[in-house]
Amino acid sequence: MDKKSLFLVSFIAMVPGGYLAVLMIQAFLQNFGNMDGIFLKLLAGGTLVVSALMFVLPVGILLFVPKEKETPSTEKDEQAAESDEAVDSDIGVSTGEMELNEDGSSDDIFAEGAGDEFDTDFNQEQKSS
Repeated sequence: MDKKSLFLVSFIAMVPGGYLAVLMIQAFLQNFGNMDGIFLKLLAGGTLVVSALMFVLPVGILLFVPKEKETPSTEKDEQAAESDEAVDSDIGVSTGEMELNEDGSSDDIFAEGAGDEFDTDFNQEQKSS
């Protein structure tokens, strides 16, 4: 994700963060003296701080996130293809082609009928109960 996309996506958090910050500022100005106990004051203060951070997040992204260096797309494509081939060969990942036996059947564990022995054991236990 580049800087511009991250900046634009952060606006999703900015709108509710700004609204909550305005509400918490009003609550502090009008009701801080009436808040009973330190817990309520800490909760309101913490909510104000978090909502204010959500509100200024896009500006922070715009100012402090560095731009990504652009490389030509052909170099990226070649590097990605080389790394995919190296990873596939290292860990033995299949390319998705199913290997068939000489008679055209497969030894796949998910083949039809695989696991039927468990079904019969379970059915016999239910009948005996």
